[in-house]
Amino acid sequence: MFIMKKEEVIALIQKYQDGECTPEEVNFLEEWFNVEARKNVGTPIDESVFISHEAGRELILSTQLPVKTKRVSIYKKYRWLGYAASLAICLAGLYLLNKNLRQDINPGGNMAILTLASGKKINLTDAKNGQLVVESGLQITKSSDGQLVFKMEEGSSSRSSKRDAYNTIETPKGGQYIVLLPDGSKVWLNAASTLSFPTTFDVTRNVELSGEAYFEVTKDKAHPFVVKSSSQSVTVLGTHFNISNYADDAETKTTLLEGSVKVHSAAAKGTADLLLKPGEETVLSGNSFLVQKAASGVAVAWKDNLFKFNDERLESILVKVARWYNVSVYYDKESLKDQKFSGSISKFTTISKVLKKLEIVGSVHFKIEGRRIIVKE
Repeated sequence: MFIMKKEEVIALIQKYQDGECTPEEVNFLEEWFNVEARKNVGTPIDESVFISHEAGRELILSTQLPVKTKRVSIYKKYRWLGYAASLAICLAGLYLLNKNLRQDINPGGNMAILTLASGKKINLTDAKNGQLVVESGLQITKSSDGQLVFKMEEGSSSRSSKRDAYNTIETPKGGQYIVLLPDGSKVWLNAASTLSFPTTFDVTRNVELSGEAYFEVTKDKAHPFVVKSSSQSVTVLGTHFNISNYADDAETKTTLLEGSVKVHSAAAKGTADLLLKPGEETVLSGNSFLVQKAASGVAVAWKDNLFKFNDERLESILVKVARWYNVSVYYDKESLKDQKFSGSISKFTTISKVLKKLEIVGSVHFKIEGRRIIVKE
């Protein structure tokens, strides 16, 4: 038998709606709904009413819980029956909106593996804050705010010998990291990405990227900064820009926020070099290479810990979600991939909340099975 004050039930239902219930509280509410609410109301609720996502949502939004009134004993029983019915309707709708999202997955975080030029590997996730490496004039430090700082002492006798020695930092799915390069340039590395760079820079500051990164390059006209990837190279003197160059994406995009860059592609037909102004981006797809106006806020939202999309296909959105939460996505129907969404969601929330927001604004539903996301109508 479930004995619980009405106020406590209200509070639990609010936690349930916010996705903050413990497994024990979820089980309790579902049992309360199945046993107490249905028994008191006297008539089982027809769950088919809530099969329609929009219908269920509207019922939840329109259902108002009764306010506290003066106690009159003759009506107390019936007031509670009405209260139970109202709560049952709310809970039934919430249950059906959330039943496929009971399992949950936490967001990613600062995770990466650093491979030094010597071949030594350091797991940055487990490494303590402070100095990680001090050798031959090179200092590598992990800061408390999740940055990896490379610093070469001025006048080090080993500078010239280390120009061809590359270090590599690699983030897994669900990982990200910030790197401060030896020249002071700052790089935000997104999930499932790799950045390689020398211990010291030569006349040209060369780095190599696979995946996605946002760069704030220290200005140095005498030493151009070049980002090489599998399909292009980007040359700058000092600027802020984003490169998305995942191997499993159909396009490579370079988005400029500040300064100017030259993007070169040997794969493109015709014009091989394109110059960008702030607010523009290059799009390289196969042998197509063009400049277009950029949605800069969308392109770099990941750096600010957001998923942000503007009339974007569901397939594209879920590719980003999958990288961050380290999950696989499966579709019941191919046509579901073409649904388009606009909005923004924090990256630092559980995956169920991200999926729930997409359900609310679109004609789509999700089911979590371990680390698999099933997309349904």
